[in-house]
Amino acid sequence: MKMPPIWMASLTALSVYWCYINLIYTVPYLQAVFNISQSQASIFGIINTGTMGVAAGLISGTISDYLFK
Repeated sequence: MKMPPIWMASLTALSVYWCYINLIYTVPYLQAVFNISQSQASIFGIINTGTMGVAAGLISGTISDYLFK
């Protein structure tokens, strides 16, 4: 805990990786559990990935402006 910027960067990288993995495995999960077609799951995955990217950018930008200004 001696270097807070290193911990912040590490947690950020961990969070980005965790979200990326969750978004990748959403489509096979929907197909296996809910028995939806591949095209329906793919459309959900494309929309989900795009929406989450925009939302995460806006939220993280707002938080970083609040914390580091």
